[in-house]
Amino acid sequence: MGEVKNAFIKSKMNKDLDSRLLPKGEYRNAVNVQVSRSESSDVGSLENVLGNSVLNDFAVTTGVSGLSCIGFLADNANSIVYLFFTDYSEVSTLNPSYNPDSNNFIFSYNTLTNTAVLLVEGSFLNFSKTNPIHGVNLLENLLFWTDNRNQPRKINVALANKTSVSNPTYYTSEDNLSVAKYNPYAAIQTYEPSVLNTSSVGDYESTLKDVVSLYYPNGGVGTVVSHATTTATINNVKGDLVGSSDNYNTGASVSYIDTSTGYIVNIDGATINTATYSETNSNWEIAVVGATLPTLTVGQKLVFNANAYYDPKFTGDPSFLEDKFVRFAYRFKFDDGENSLFSTFTQTAFIPKQDGYFMYVDKENLSKVGDESNAFRSSVVTFVENKVNKLDLRIPLPFPNYNIRQALHINSIDILYKESDGVSVKAVDTINIDEIENSSGIFTTLSSPQSSEAVLFTNLKGGVKIGEIVRGAGIVGYPTVVSVEYNSNSTTSGTITLSSIQSISTGVELTIGNPNFFVYTYNSKKPYKTLPSNEIVRVYDKVPVRALAQEVISNRVVYGNFQDKHTPPSNLDYNVLISEKSDFNLNKASAVVDNQVTSNSVSISSATGIFGVGSKVVAPGVPLGTVITSTASPVITLSKDVTLSVSDVLTFEPVSKSINTTSSISHPSSSLKTNRTYQVGIVLADRYGRQSTTILSNNSSYLEIGENSFSGSTLFSPYIDNSINPISWLGNSIKLSINSVMGANKNFQNGEPGVYNGEIDSVDYNPTGWYSFKIVVKQNEQEYYNIYLPGIMASYPTNDSLELGSTSHIALISDNINKVPRDLTEIGPDQKLYRSSVQLFGRVQNSSQVIELNIGEGSMQYFPGTATDTVTVVAAMDSLFDYDTQDPPSPNLFPQFYSYDSNPLIAKVNTHAKIGQIASNNFFTFSGTISLTSSSDLLRIVGISGDTSNVQPGDNVTGPGLPEGMKVDLAGFTAAVQQPVGLGVRANTSINEVLVGQNSFLEVGDLLSGTGVPPVTYVLEITVEASGDWKLILNQNVNVLDGDILLFFSPATVAITASTSVVAGEAVTVSSFKRPGIQELAIYETEPVVSSLDIFWETSTTGLVGEINNIILTSSGDGLAAAGINSYNTTPFTEALWPTQDSTPVYPAIFSSPIYLINAFGQQVPAAQISSPLTISSVISNSSNVTNYFTLEETTTPGEYNVVTTQDYMDNVYFSVTEELNSFTFNFTATVNGQSAAFSEIIELANEEPIILSSVAETGNFTSTISTGFIEPSNQDVITLVGYNGSASTIVDTANPPPNRTQDLTWSIQSQTSLDGTDVGYFAIDSSTGAITNTGYQNTNMPADNYTITVKLSDPTLFVTRNVQVNMSLPVSGFRNVAKSYTKAQYLGGGAFSRSYFQMYIAPRDLSTRAQATVQAVDLNAGTITVNDFSGTLVAQQYAYVYQTSATVSAPTTASEDYITGPGTAFNVTNVVGSTPRGGQEVIGDGVPYNTKVYTIYPLDGPVNLPLISVSPTIVDLPVGTELLFNPLAQGLTSGSSTVNGVTTITFDTSVIPLTLEEGDVVYFRTFFIDFSSGYYNYFNATNVNEADPWYHMVSNSGTSLNGGVIQIPEGGDSYQSGVCQSWTKTDGYLLNPGSNDCLPAANPGQPITTTNDTDLNPDPSNFTFEFV
Repeated sequence: MGEVKNAFIKSKMNKDLDSRLLPKGEYRNAVNVQVSRSESSDVGSLENVLGNSVLNDFAVTTGVSGLSCIGFLADNANSIVYLFFTDYSEVSTLNPSYNPDSNNFIFSYNTLTNTAVLLVEGSFLNFSKTNPIHGVNLLENLLFWTDNRNQPRKINVALANKTSVSNPTYYTSEDNLSVAKYNPYAAIQTYEPSVLNTSSVGDYESTLKDVVSLYYPNGGVGTVVSHATTTATINNVKGDLVGSSDNYNTGASVSYIDTSTGYIVNIDGATINTATYSETNSNWEIAVVGATLPTLTVGQKLVFNANAYYDPKFTGDPSFLEDKFVRFAYRFKFDDGENSLFSTFTQTAFIPKQDGYFMYVDKENLSKVGDESNAFRSSVVTFVENKVNKLDLRIPLPFPNYNIRQALHINSIDILYKESDGVSVKAVDTINIDEIENSSGIFTTLSSPQSSEAVLFTNLKGGVKIGEIVRGAGIVGYPTVVSVEYNSNSTTSGTITLSSIQSISTGVELTIGNPNFFVYTYNSKKPYKTLPSNEIVRVYDKVPVRALAQEVISNRVVYGNFQDKHTPPSNLDYNVLISEKSDFNLNKASAVVDNQVTSNSVSISSATGIFGVGSKVVAPGVPLGTVITSTASPVITLSKDVTLSVSDVLTFEPVSKSINTTSSISHPSSSLKTNRTYQVGIVLADRYGRQSTTILSNNSSYLEIGENSFSGSTLFSPYIDNSINPISWLGNSIKLSINSVMGANKNFQNGEPGVYNGEIDSVDYNPTGWYSFKIVVKQNEQEYYNIYLPGIMASYPTNDSLELGSTSHIALISDNINKVPRDLTEIGPDQKLYRSSVQLFGRVQNSSQVIELNIGEGSMQYFPGTATDTVTVVAAMDSLFDYDTQDPPSPNLFPQFYSYDSNPLIAKVNTHAKIGQIASNNFFTFSGTISLTSSSDLLRIVGISGDTSNVQPGDNVTGPGLPEGMKVDLAGFTAAVQQPVGLGVRANTSINEVLVGQNSFLEVGDLLSGTGVPPVTYVLEITVEASGDWKLILNQNVNVLDGDILLFFSPATVAITASTSVVAGEAVTVSSFKRPGIQELAIYETEPVVSSLDIFWETSTTGLVGEINNIILTSSGDGLAAAGINSYNTTPFTEALWPTQDSTPVYPAIFSSPIYLINAFGQQVPAAQISSPLTISSVISNSSNVTNYFTLEETTTPGEYNVVTTQDYMDNVYFSVTEELNSFTFNFTATVNGQSAAFSEIIELANEEPIILSSVAETGNFTSTISTGFIEPSNQDVITLVGYNGSASTIVDTANPPPNRTQDLTWSIQSQTSLDGTDVGYFAIDSSTGAITNTGYQNTNMPADNYTITVKLSDPTLFVTRNVQVNMSLPVSGFRNVAKSYTKAQYLGGGAFSRSYFQMYIAPRDLSTRAQATVQAVDLNAGTITVNDFSGTLVAQQYAYVYQTSATVSAPTTASEDYITGPGTAFNVTNVVGSTPRGGQEVIGDGVPYNTKVYTIYPLDGPVNLPLISVSPTIVDLPVGTELLFNPLAQGLTSGSSTVNGVTTITFDTSVIPLTLEEGDVVYFRTFFIDFSSGYYNYFNATNVNEADPWYHMVSNSGTSLNGGVIQIPEGGDSYQSGVCQSWTKTDGYLLNPGSNDCLPAANPGQPITTTNDTDLNPDPSNFTFEFV
């Protein structure tokens, strides 16, 4: 058979086009179908949409009632639904709270196996019904979700509950769930207990070590040739041999190298006394004191001042770090493949070689070392290289190593490495979690042998690492693990062998290593990978704090409508100090327990160290987090109960490690750069790495702490002055004093997170609060140079007093020429003098000290203050000073310039104070003139100027013609000698020739003096005249007279090291060769380059915000500070607060009990400690200051207060739809024990249910049904209700109403039903006014009925409902005032009287339950029938009947007479078939309306066969001959029914005559329930027969009579007493004696009816209602 196929790929319904024109892929109409989206051949086909069925009741699964599913995700591919459940509903969405008792679950449900698996449970999930989870995505196995309440989260559904256990434990904390992973905030520690110390306490040392060098810088090594007990002969000596007479105050220590292990063995107490070199055999002889030498072998090495950390088995690269400044960090790697942020990096791992000391060795036969002279010769300090080649990186773990895998789901740790001049970050190693877990551990001792190395253990957590130190009670010294042997089939118990004998008790907890750290040993190896650039700039995870929307796009999770960061405090209160680094101090203390303790009060003794309130207490039996709350020696009170025994040792630690001072050990060579301006800031971060901006201090005042003055966040670090001892100086550091708690304010509205609290059992649980902080520093002065100089010359070389203090000169050599550049921008070709404007700071100057032993005394610290020196001119020496090497000045001080003979560049420096030394300082030099031309090793010198007192062999001899390197020989210097006999002048002369008498002492080169002889006149030549006199040829003209006597001198002589030809008249200079006076190391520092970048640099100082806050609150010496106010109950703080309306209003408080200040331990602060009382500084609501809404009133108990509302509060506050207006942030201040405190509390206004009133005048509980009275169905307006919000609660005070009582209300109809419970839709309500209208008035099918409308009045979070009953079904008609005349005798006897009374007609209501069916079979014996065509409702005790009675209309219809038959139609009938019709029967026939009933039969009023029948309602024009049917009242009473296979069997009550039924009969079933009897009722006052005023019974609420009002109809019916109805009766006044059946019957229970009179018939007054009471 042919078939037509169509695919509906477009999934589009098209009703616009004709069916014949529909495009392919579309369809015309479809119900309960979906279009297949599979990738198989059935794509596009229509599929049935499955219906819903109950698969699982998770309330039963969890045992928790009230659960709501707040989110889900259907994984169609795997037929799994992920469901999120909670039973908690948030009170305030503006400031959500945490409920530790809430029940939260995440389930997976497999729809194929109908299996529910619990993935995660716990209050820490913090779900709320008010925060549905809209964003849920599954990416591979990762289930991501966000709820705009918590931070975005995820779980791995494959790992959450692998074995489907009932209580999964894989995800147990926020750390496990958050998309943003835990941030390792703490830097790696670089200090550790010293392995060199054997005391029980233990000192600490840096983990930065040189393990390659054999000896320290002042040590050495030699090879043993021979030895005795206290002497040794060694050769091949390297380094120095420091004896007891050297300037180290003691000789070098003596050690040797163990030839079998290669390790150094120290000879305790042995030091070198003397070291003597033997020229004979080129060996050194050393003498040892303090100990004897052990047996040594020839060739064995002796080491002097040995390096205690030397490691012969070091496998790293010893030179890899030499030229590097490296910092280290770490990061965690998690199970799902994520990496954490980088931890804070360490400070630079750098210690200079020689520990930064300039060394000097000048001993014969030892290698010379002169670091100072090498520095100024090369302008480089060569030993400033990194000596560190091995580091123990102590990585702080946030959980003990044996818990960290479960706590954070870590699988490894990356060790990170960064060089100072590099941008990249590299990984040097990745450590697996197994190695971390096995690195250390804790265990409990079992019964071990006494005094043994073997320790039996059990309950091992973590691992046992060979070589780790074991610590704990009873341990002596530092024993290490030698071996471990586990018990069979156990990894937690066995035997550990220690390196030394111990005596340990049973049940003691011992620690192997330190479970709180993982120690990674870095052996100078190269990194194995470089991290991608996007990870380097990842300073925080870009995961929002919270987000409303989430979606996966291209395998990336995308968030929308989010808060991306926390709001930090605008500033913090802290001060900053720069001073010398503090001594190493971990602030630990200890004490011994004196008594057995099972409480929180402990008596102690033998206390060591400093501890006090706030100190942590650590010991077995002490719960984690226990602190000291008070001290009263010898008793301390703790924050928690403890279990301790006598002699237990308590260890006290600071609350925060941030106060420990460790840098003097961890980085011994680091110091804060001086002459710099620093701005210190604090960066806060949550536990998951979201950081604040840099927060600065708002405190600019000086804070005195001890002898230190702290200032604000910006301060200048000056150069240190001469008050500092350079030998003991540790370096400078920045110190912070944080004065007030940080980040304590928590405000969900503005994003302030508060402080972290990780206790999931606490109502203060706050996993995303501020968790950690780090210190950052901005310092814009960057690059600078150190200029290493061969001394600084103060003043001038030619005049050492000229401009002294304002001018100095420096010689520029090597790279210093570039460090002090010349200005070469505008110069000419012949330029010799160059401008310069380099600013310099003097740091070290050459001293005036005469060096005898310590070469270091040649230089001294210079303290420049803040002033700079300025280089003004740079030029070559000869150009700057017009120096002529052929004619130098005398004395010639230019040799003070280093390498002066090479004509160096000299910089002239304009100084603010004297720096350097004058040219003649410690410079022994003289100059003179050669007086004898000769070739000799003896120079004759005249005209000497300078100092000749200290000429030594080896001094420099310089001058024209003298070869370079000429020195003074051993003969040294001989001063000039005056000859004993003078020379007599023989003739006057004025030229350079003079005639004198012979003198055997006179020689060429001698010096002459006398009248007319200029200075430095000497003899060049002697000739003998014929007269025998001598003619002297001089070097210059003289003016002498005949007879003058001239003195002459043998010239001074200088023996030189080599014969040299010299010419008379040449200049010669002799100067000291060992360090000319100013040529000692001097250092200038150039002015730094100032960066324009506004960057704060991260330091390694971090800490926990909560711990610092606790210290601030607990550690003051003046007493505890205020930490806040006590817990308070805000139950009264609702919008219902309203003052008492007395003459003077009394305004209520917002708390149920007074508030007071508490300290950090929750204790009330005594009033005596309060310096300034608790004050409300401000109250903020919706960014507005509303402080005027509240006052703080102290109670009769000092220090306790009530927060009281004001009239401003009453005028403005109600629970608003604007949530921010319902939240009040109270900012309190107080001063306790002299310490100011400020803290905030967010108080949420609670809502109250609104109320619904029928009118403004209504009183009562406002919950009863409101009755409108009778309303015609055609009326449109029903009632206008009055609604109030909860302001002033249920106080309806029209005189002084709350002004906001009608704000933010919304009206709605929750339901509307007819009398039989059928839902209808005839009524509407105005949402703002509460006016109910009849919207069905135009609907002709709207029945006249009793309608119940449930009206709902909603405010922003609450609503209330109230029923309004609209009566359209029971008209009280024919109401009239009847006046008749009576005679008492007629009733009671007596005369006639007039009687006035009310008369009303009540129509009955039919509340019957009906059904009908067709008879299939009748079983009279069983009393049953089977039926089909069943419709309606079948219940027990229904009457069954058929239409058997009939009649024919025999007379026209007429209006019935009220006083006989009641309202309606009356007519005569005939041909009655069956029983005579009776009142209450239904009448059926053509033209007869539905529900027409017989009310009255009066056969006596007409022919017997023509009874008069009254029916209602009115039948118009019912023709004569119309056939009527009348229902029988009872032909059988049902007792039950059952349906089997679609066949219904009905059973009848056997006490009732069975029906006479036949197959095919239509049988009808109904219950007869008519709540009123039909007819007239009359009202009279039964207690006052003389009553003439029928209105007398109507009373107002006050009980007084009034005209108009309420006519009461007893709801329970009228009572019949003594032959009288109490109010209403069917009888006509007193004319007839009423029977009990003539009283008003009871209303239908639970169906009170409010009716209104027919106003047309109301005589007086015009306004009243009928009400059931």
